[in-house]
This record gives sequence, structure tokens and C-alpha cells, in this order.
Amino acid sequence: MNPLPILITLFVILPFIELVLLFKIGAAIGLLETLVIIIATGVAGAGLARHQGFYTIAKIRLRVNRGEIPTDEILNGFFILCASLLLVTPGFITDIVGFSLLVPILRKQIQKAASKLIKEHFVVSSGVGQQQYTYYRHQNFSQNDDDVIDVEGKEIKEDSEKSE
Repeated sequence: MNPLPILITLFVILPFIELVLLFKIGAAIGLLETLVIIIATGVAGAGLARHQGFYTIAKIRLRVNRGEIPTDEILNGFFILCASLLLVTPGFITDIVGFSLLVPILRKQIQKAASKLIKEHFVVSSGVGQQQYTYYRHQNFSQNDDDVIDVEGKEIKEDSEKSE
């Protein structure tokens, strides 16, 4: 997957569209009103993102204290962080996308799509205690594949290493 078109869109085309939109809206409703809207959405969005971020951190701590892996909460936190970055960036398109990420129902749908994308393109393996969680990128890939080597760790004491 070539990231160049995505980067060009994010750093060249989107700011250009945002500027044109800001000028058009500024001409239609006035400069002061446009600035007030931009500042108000930034402040409101930052406050909302802060509130949801603290709530998500509390949920992460709760899951970790139970010995569970907080995968959904971490992804939620990532999207809330993205939303806050988009909301403090001046522009109407970034504000719309940022507020969309702060709506829990929409964020859940985006989270499902992102989880599916991650599982399709990455091998994710993690474990807590005796529990092991592994997601494979391809349906036909399994632990019985010839390319997978299962190993077990062995503890080596420092005294046995220094036998000089």
C-alpha cells in the first residue's frame, strides 16, 4: 500500500480545501463570525475530548486491574486523541470529522472498521498471564503453518553463567 496519495491528500489537498471553505464562509457570514465559530468549535471540542479521554483512561485502568487487555478502550482513546487534534486544527472539515469521532455511536462503527482493517493487515499477538490472544492477517494462516516456530522460554540464573 502506497502512503504517498494519503499523505498528499492530508497535507496538501485538505488544507487547500479548508482555506477555500474558510474564505467562502468568511465572505458569506463575515470574518468575525467565522473566527468565533472556529474558536468555539476548538474550545468545545477540546473540552468534550478531554472529558471522554478521562473516561476512557478510567475504563482502561479498570480493565487492566481485572487482568484484561483493554483493546477496545485503547482504540477508543486513539480515536479521541485524533478527534482532539482535528478539533484544534482550524477548519470546518476537520471539525466535522473531529466531532464525528467524539460521537460514541459513530466512533464504535469506525472502531469496528479499523479493527477489521488491523486484523486483515497485521498479526497481533499479546498475552497476560496464561491467556494468549492471537489474531492472524489471513484466514488460511494458522498456528500449524510451517513458517511458525513455537518456542518456550528457559530461565537462566546468573550464577550458572559465571562459571569462571
